[in-house]
Amino acid sequence: MIPVSKETLKQTIKCPFDYACLKDQHFPKCVVDYSVENNIVFVKEVRKENCPYLMSFGYATLCHCPTRFEIYQKYEK
Repeated sequence: MIPVSKETLKQTIKCPFDYACLKDQHFPKCVVDYSVENNIVFVKEVRKENCPYLMSFGYATLCHCPTRFEIYQKYEK
């Protein structure tokens, strides 16, 4: 299991996938293109449709999932 802070998990209350991205490092998750401040990452490949944390932004897709952001910040995955 990929370790993230308990505080981050408490903030990720809308995850419909039971935190699958934490349970298996090889789980196909959204591929991050780059990050910006305020816990947002731009994803270039979305592998989980109907995620409440994804939002279209022009030609890009924003992900504001606290867990996904922490994984990217800590492990660059």
